[in-house]
Amino acid sequence: MAIGSASVQSISRSGGRSATAAAAYRTGTQITDERTGQVHDYTRKGGVVGVAMYLPDGAPAMTTAELWNQAEAAENRKNSQVARELLVALPHELTDAQRRELVDGIAGALVERYGVAAEAAIHRPGREGDERNHHAHIMFTTRRMDAAGRLGEKTRELDVKPRSSAEVTWIRGMVEERTNQALARAGVDARIDMRSLAAQGIDAPKPVHEGPAVTAMRRRGAPSNVVQLSDYARQVRSDRAELGRVEAQIIDLEKARAARAAAPAPSERDQVMAEAVKQARIEHREQHHQVVRARYVLHTAKGDREYAAERLAKGLPEAQAKALHAQQQEAGHAAKAVRLERDAETWLEQHRIRAAIGSTGPADELRAKAKHHADQARAWAEAAKAAEQEAARLRHADSEAARALALAEHSVKAVEAKVEREFDQSMEPYAVSIRAGREYDAKHRPRQQLQEGPQQAEKQRQGGTPLPGLLSNQQRLLDGIQRIQQARWYEYERDGERFRRDTPEPDKALRVQWLHDGTGQWHEQPRETVLEHAKGQGQGRDPDPPRHRPRGMGGR
Repeated sequence: MAIGSASVQSISRSGGRSATAAAAYRTGTQITDERTGQVHDYTRKGGVVGVAMYLPDGAPAMTTAELWNQAEAAENRKNSQVARELLVALPHELTDAQRRELVDGIAGALVERYGVAAEAAIHRPGREGDERNHHAHIMFTTRRMDAAGRLGEKTRELDVKPRSSAEVTWIRGMVEERTNQALARAGVDARIDMRSLAAQGIDAPKPVHEGPAVTAMRRRGAPSNVVQLSDYARQVRSDRAELGRVEAQIIDLEKARAARAAAPAPSERDQVMAEAVKQARIEHREQHHQVVRARYVLHTAKGDREYAAERLAKGLPEAQAKALHAQQQEAGHAAKAVRLERDAETWLEQHRIRAAIGSTGPADELRAKAKHHADQARAWAEAAKAAEQEAARLRHADSEAARALALAEHSVKAVEAKVEREFDQSMEPYAVSIRAGREYDAKHRPRQQLQEGPQQAEKQRQGGTPLPGLLSNQQRLLDGIQRIQQARWYEYERDGERFRRDTPEPDKALRVQWLHDGTGQWHEQPRETVLEHAKGQGQGRDPDPPRHRPRGMGGR
């Protein structure tokens, strides 16, 4: 998601501020405050990409100094609000031209809605700050401007609550809408969301706004109690948020334990079915083409991240060393150039007669050397700038790779959750559970019935309920299974043929087999033959006789 931020603040005399000073700083210009006579000179300030003024229809064009001196002159009280400012974060995914177009739309909407005059200054990120921190300062007057360019009535809708809160909400919504439209036009998938983290469903501590003074101290690396207190406040807020999450997890765990204790224990069959559904869900997720593609993208992003980190670890110290060396060389050559220029001027002062007749050879030599060192200083300055740009490029590549990796990890989790959700919403879990339940029944129910049948029959018989033949049939089935497992056979002859049964008593036999004298194999006999032999009747039959007999073998 792109970075989105929009905050409205007032510039008031009660805080020791003025519209002229604020405008001079934001636009990087020099403004003389006509009310106090103070000169605000910020012409050496860097980082200002562009400045533009926005006036109501028909208002004459004016300079920055004219607009904000008029805003100061329109107020008489010592605690007056002399200007308002909308600070907007601009997406780093856009180009400079696209960011300028976005700022034009935002400032134009403010002028159209409130009838004020506005001036916007677009700033690029600082050298030691976040490289994505493109932002715009949009200052606008607290009074409406007429067609003649004069400031009139106050914009009270931005002063008095609850109307002012509603207007700030409108401004933030307008910034969000126009920013997302600009991202869409640029073909960027990222979007901003001005809602709070809680409204977005994100459980994260609220960021601490330190302000420009503390931020400047951090960049200078200066030790300060203010910085330490800010760090302490940030840590306390983070610890409180983490403590709240842990307490919520403890409460949820206790509720889950209580619900699990109150719920009946699942049977073995239910556990088998649940495990089968779980395994089917995992197999479906692992084999889905969207998951495979997302994991491939994640694998590529990890490789790019490792490569960018290696390049940063190796190239950043080299670039910083080159920049430091170039800066030292630049300073040395610049100092030599200044010294030689001073020596040339001194020589001319000491030899005025020779200078008057045009004999300035030594001074010309000194100036030539000064020019050479000045050129060297400029060359080293370019080298230092190139080294700093290389360091910035390495940092940017590493941050972009880290961002791509985070997006890929989030994409994998989202795709896996989506695939599992689609699986759960389909009929597949039901089919898998039914199939697992039938397999469980086929494996366990017959044995359970065999084990419980005789006991249940005997219990019912003792209780007075007649069950003719049930106990004997169940007992015979158990005995038959036991004989099959023991694999004991009793051979006998009948009508010149060899047979074998699974018990010595003919009337208790469950299986009868006949020996084929041609192949030497035992053939299972049907149930009719078993019953006939139990009565002393019948003959053996080959259920699947061979189509031909080997030569030398006679009939039966």
